[in-house]
Amino acid sequence: MAERTGRRPGQPRHLPRVATVVAYLAVMVLMVGGVYISAYQGSHGGGMGGVIAGVAFFAAAAVRVTLPVKVAGLLASRDRVTDAVTLVTFGVCLLVLGLVLPA
Repeated sequence: MAERTGRRPGQPRHLPRVATVVAYLAVMVLMVGGVYISAYQGSHGGGMGGVIAGVAFFAAAAVRVTLPVKVAGLLASRDRVTDAVTLVTFGVCLLVLGLVLPA
């Protein structure tokens, strides 16, 4: 007996909504960690917080380039190249600011 899946035979399978948000949540955890360090440690931790936030943007760019649109979820807002260039630009800016701030 055929199992009922709730979709038509020619219809493609969709990933659960949770699976498409995992990459976004991983990047957000890194970003919140960097902002937390910058905010609560002042100028002593601002550099490390900026570096962590910059690495989060680099991770987001890598995820956006490697994963297909269906799995990238919320990281896929525009064209793949535009998203990657924007994320890398933000990552470089935060990384430079994090390394320039005095410890």
